[in-house]
Amino acid sequence: MKRLSMAVTILSCFSTAHVMALACGDVISSDTTLTADLLDCPANGLTIIADYVTLDLNGHTIDGKGSGNGITIASGLNKVNIVGAGTVKDFYTGIVVNDGDKHTLNDIRIWGTQQGAYFLNLTKSIVTKLDIIGGVNGIVVDGNSDDNEINDNDVTAVSGEAIWVRGGSYNTLSGNYLLDNQTGLTFNGGVKNVFKYNHVIGNGNGILISPGYLSSAGDSIKHTIYQNKIYNNHTGIWLNTYSSPDFVIQNLIEKNAIFGGAQGLYIDGPNNVDNEISNNYFADQTVFHIQDGGSSTLLNANQCNGTPC
Repeated sequence: MKRLSMAVTILSCFSTAHVMALACGDVISSDTTLTADLLDCPANGLTIIADYVTLDLNGHTIDGKGSGNGITIASGLNKVNIVGAGTVKDFYTGIVVNDGDKHTLNDIRIWGTQQGAYFLNLTKSIVTKLDIIGGVNGIVVDGNSDDNEINDNDVTAVSGEAIWVRGGSYNTLSGNYLLDNQTGLTFNGGVKNVFKYNHVIGNGNGILISPGYLSSAGDSIKHTIYQNKIYNNHTGIWLNTYSSPDFVIQNLIEKNAIFGGAQGLYIDGPNNVDNEISNNYFADQTVFHIQDGGSSTLLNANQCNGTPC
C-alpha cells in the first residue's frame, strides 16, 4: 500500500490540470477543468491568457446576462484548446478569438447570443461541433483568417449569416448543417476557400459569394462550392456583385444538389467573371434554375429537372 500511495503522489506531481471552481471574470493560465456552472455573469465569463492551455467545460454551463463574451482567448496566443461537452449562453458573443494560431474548439453549445463565435485573424485552427442556435450571426471568420478547418458545426435560426467568412483564404468548411437562417454561408472576398459536403437547408440565401465587406474589401477569387446538399432555400446559390466595383472571379461550383426554393443559381451582374458551374443538379425551383448575368461564365453538364440545362 505504501508503494501504491507513493506512485499516486509521484503521478500527481506531473499533472498540470487544475480541477477547480471558477468565478465569472476569472482568467486562466494553465489547464483547467470546470467543476460547476458559472451563472449570471454580469460581463465576461472566462478569459484564457496563456499558450498551450486546455479548458475543459466538463459538461458545465457558462451563463451571462446579455453582454460581454462567454469565453475569450486573448490576442496572440497559440495552441489553446476549448473542449466540451458544455454550454455558453446569454452573452453578446459566445466565444471570441483575436490573432490566434493553431487553436482547437470542440463540442460546445452556444445560444442566447448576438454572435455565436467571432474569430479575427485566426490561422491554422480547428473549429468543430459548435451547436449555435439563434442570434444575429453564427460563426464569423474575419480579417486575415487563413488555413482553418471549420467542420461539423450546426447553426440554426440566426437572423443574419450562419457562417460568414470575411476576407480569409484557404479555409475549408465541411460537414456543417446550416438550417433556417437568413443566409447559410457567405464568402466576402478572400481566395480559395472550400465549402464541401455541407447541408444548407431552409435559409433565405443558401450560399452567397460576393466581393469584400467593409474592412475586408476586395475580389472573391477561386472559391470552391463542391458536392453540397442545398435544399429549400429561397435562393440556392447567389453570386452577387451588386453595387460593388470589385469582382467575383473564377469560382468553381460543382456537383451540388440544389432542390426546391424560388431560385437555383443567380449570377447577378457582369462583375461575376469566368466562374465555372459544372455538373450540378437543379430541381423544383419555382422561378428559375439558373440565371446568368455574369461575364464569360462556363456552364457545363448541369441538369435541370433531369434534363440538360
